Amino acid sequence: MKKSLLPAIIISMLFSCRAPFHEDASREVFRYNEASNITSLDPAYAKDLANIWPCNQLYNGLLQLDDSLNIRPCIAKSWEIDSSGTLFTFHLRNDVYFHDNPLFREGAVRLVIAQDFAYSFNRIVDPQVLSPGVWVFEKVEVKNGQYGFNALNDSTFQIRLKEPFPPFLGILRDFFLRKAVSL
Repeated sequence: MKKSLLPAIIISMLFSCRAPFHEDASREVFRYNEASNITSLDPAYAKDLANIWPCNQLYNGLLQLDDSLNIRPCIAKSWEIDSSGTLFTFHLRNDVYFHDNPLFREGAVRLVIAQDFAYSFNRIVDPQVLSPGVWVFEKVEVKNGQYGFNALNDSTFQIRLKEPFPPFLGILRDFFLRKAVSL
């Protein structure tokens, strides 16, 4: 009888000696189970599924896919393609903000604007960054060393291609060029 109580006593001692769990409401933790090694959460370096999937969970882009895999607006509330098929104009939402972060001036949140996409896309094509995703923009027009990314104002962003390329929206959506934003 003593031998049968010993395992029960040991197990109860192990589980009763834990500190109580206190949830900190000021912190939210993103838990993600990935068997492969995640080497970076920077979308500029998302080159394999181990990096792409968590980037897809953490960042939002101009476009997204719906449940039927149709391209839908995300940060861009709408877009037009000109009659030549080379100029894509995205109209951005005015209710999307960067996460609150101490790196921002006085921790203040900031509206996501068209210049943020121009900066991010130019970062991808910057030879010093060595992004494996630079191929996504091989169809984008380049004049005088400048890629065809243009922020017309805070809410209008344009991309000009060298020639019509119908799958461009799908490729743009699938390449997780995203900003860390709160929706």
